Amino acid sequence: MVDPFKDKRDYRSLAVLNGEAIEAYNQNMLTLLTAIGALMMLIPVVAVPFSRTKVPLLPIYIVVVLCFSSLALISKVSALRRFTLPALYVGFSIFFVFAIYLSIVHTPTMRATILIGVVSLSPLAFIDRPLRVNLFVAFWVVLHTVLAAIFKPQYALDDAINALGFAILGCFFGRHTTMIRLQSYEIQRLLTIEGQTDALTGLYNRRKLFETLDTAKPADITGILMIDIDHFKEYNERHGHLAADDAMKGLGEILLREQKITFYRYGGEEFVGLAHTIDREAFIECAEALRQSVENAAIGAAAITISIGGAYHGDEESPSYEAMIEQADKAVFKAKQQGRNRVVIA
Repeated sequence: MVDPFKDKRDYRSLAVLNGEAIEAYNQNMLTLLTAIGALMMLIPVVAVPFSRTKVPLLPIYIVVVLCFSSLALISKVSALRRFTLPALYVGFSIFFVFAIYLSIVHTPTMRATILIGVVSLSPLAFIDRPLRVNLFVAFWVVLHTVLAAIFKPQYALDDAINALGFAILGCFFGRHTTMIRLQSYEIQRLLTIEGQTDALTGLYNRRKLFETLDTAKPADITGILMIDIDHFKEYNERHGHLAADDAMKGLGEILLREQKITFYRYGGEEFVGLAHTIDREAFIECAEALRQSVENAAIGAAAITISIGGAYHGDEESPSYEAMIEQADKAVFKAKQQGRNRVVIA
């Protein structure tokens, strides 16, 4: 079995390839973090009438609830979602500040147990560069240790040892779980590509074509090309299947280089191209340039040529995509009737 991570085991490579999945995960975590943070603060607020120790903390609880409520907006407003990762750091900073306040100011005669939970969980809760996460956790551990040494020296060593130990565990398992998540995203990405790509030519397959057409708006696609390799059955019989495969691969490479039209393998030796927002003249020029490129290319055991049929509607009201494909197919048939190795636009 081929190892999909052979050349990209590091965080940076996996993160670049799976940026959308990481962003979605972090957005979900921000929503969850703000909800949990607000709930954690509301519980002691409700308990204030029944606990004298909670009364001095009431303003702190209210401020923290407001902070998490503000962060919740980022997870809900699409225009602010690009700030998801900074918002996660802010959210955990709020937790750290609150934990340090309880440890240093509110109960200096007790060990910092809440801090242990925060340093353990924060590296696990979202996806970012491990080095940046580790430095973030280290900053708060060092800050608390310094403050504890100044204001609660009797517990400073205990707090430092406990916080450091759990921070190391949290960062270690955080990096481990992050890589597991990224590898699962990479597997899913590769499976998606495999399901949408023709293995021989590297082009999108028929399934991907119809998925694209199902979700496309009328203005998204201005024209459709249909390509058929001329005399390919005879080519296959004369030169063999391996040579025919090489010719298909070579044609796929040429079609992949086209920038203005996206090509799909429709079946057998037929290909469909979707043109996006180009005018009729450019549409015809692209088709003719492709025909000439294939005619002049040294692919396979012998030269091949293609017949191209096109259907173009531009800004006019378009027929159904099925009707356009049928028009392009008829144009290909006409190109073959006229002698092959030519372009006909319906």
